[in-house]
Parts: sequence; structure tokens; C-alpha cells
Amino acid sequence: MSQDAILALTLLVAVLGLTPGPLALMVFSYGSQVGVRRSLPFVAGGALGYAFVVTLSCLTLAGAIQNLPILLVPAKILAALILVWFSWKIAPSGMLTPRRPVSRGAMFLESCPQQSVTPKAWAAGLALATSAVGGIDPLRGARIVGAVVFTVIFAALLVWAASGQGLSRFLACDML
Repeated sequence: MSQDAILALTLLVAVLGLTPGPLALMVFSYGSQVGVRRSLPFVAGGALGYAFVVTLSCLTLAGAIQNLPILLVPAKILAALILVWFSWKIAPSGMLTPRRPVSRGAMFLESCPQQSVTPKAWAAGLALATSAVGGIDPLRGARIVGAVVFTVIFAALLVWAASGQGLSRFLACDML
């Protein structure tokens, strides 16, 4: 994979990680309730779970697409339609309200498996498998994509946790 392709992949994953989704909103909530430091296990587990789902998607889909190239265009169209549908559903969803306060830092093992049921992670895996892994060995491509996804999603989730903590501190101060 060329440096330009890795840069493009990094930017795409950064957009995925910085846009609101179930994981980002959970991390934002944890960050607002327990702070960035105590959210780190949840952030690491979420990033690892996300990377695992995307890597698994890349391994399975890239191999299938490499063996049946006719699937590439329909898979790209399907990935685009899924992402547009998620955007359409998220846009009018309204305000998120926490159901219960978090009394302790979220654990690594609580956040990692949650990504296996997150449609955004599977849609991202489909999009990345159809665009980033094409033309190279599927195993090598999946390893590269997985490493980039883990690193960038981890950084993006830290931004979400810090934003939650910052908003919590801002709302707690008596400025009026």
C-alpha cells in the first residue's frame, strides 16, 4: 500500500471516528461523567473492537472481491447506500440523554464486544474493504487497515472523551 493510499485511509478513518456514532457518543458520555483518564480502558476497548470488525470485514470481503471482481462495484454501491442511510437516520435523531450515571470508569471488556453489533463499524469495514484493500494481498491489506483503524479511532475517541470532560467542566462552573 502506497503512502498516498495510507494517508487517504487515515483521513477517511478520521472522518469515521470523529463523526457521531454509538461508540463516540458513549465515549463522550463517559468522558463527561468520569473524565478522560478513567475512560481510557473504554476507549482502548472500543478502538480495538472497531479495528477487529473492520479487519474482519476486510479479510472476508477483500478476498471475495479479489476472487470475484464483479462484486466490487455492487459492494461499493452498497457501502455508500448504508453510510447515507445511517447519516439520514442520525441527522434528525435529536438530543442524547443519559439513562443512568456512570459510577466507575468503563472497562475494556465492556466496550470491545459492543462493536460487533454496531452497524457503523460494519459499514465502515465494507467501505474500507472495497476501497483500501483492492489490488493487494488481502491479509496484508487487512493488517494495514486494522492498524490504521485502531490508531486513528483511538485518537478520535480520546477527542470525544476530552470533549465530554470539557463540556462537563464548562457546565459545572458558575459563570452567571
